[in-house]
Amino acid sequence: MLFPHTVNITTNDVTSGSLFAHEYGHIIHAHTRRFRSLWKKAIKEDGCSVSTYGNKNIFEDFAETLVIYSDPNSKLHERYRTQFPNRFFTMDSILRGEHMRSRSYFPVYNE
Repeated sequence: MLFPHTVNITTNDVTSGSLFAHEYGHIIHAHTRRFRSLWKKAIKEDGCSVSTYGNKNIFEDFAETLVIYSDPNSKLHERYRTQFPNRFFTMDSILRGEHMRSRSYFPVYNE
């Protein structure tokens, strides 16, 4: 399997923001069972993993994707949005609250 980039959360290069985004991804994923089939479909349609660590399972894939997704100013954000369109489309709808009882898990969409 091809990995376009490795997000390695065990190095000193990781910012507290990316670690927070990764762990927050686990919280969102744990509370949104309804979208898991959509996420699995997005993984399959995109064809490769976001990172080596994300290849472990669906939970890590979601968390690793959220790290890149949550930093729209990073150089990888637009590249990944193009390379992983199904994950980013699904993430957009999840974070807007389209698949949850509460309105949104991402404050920017509550404005």
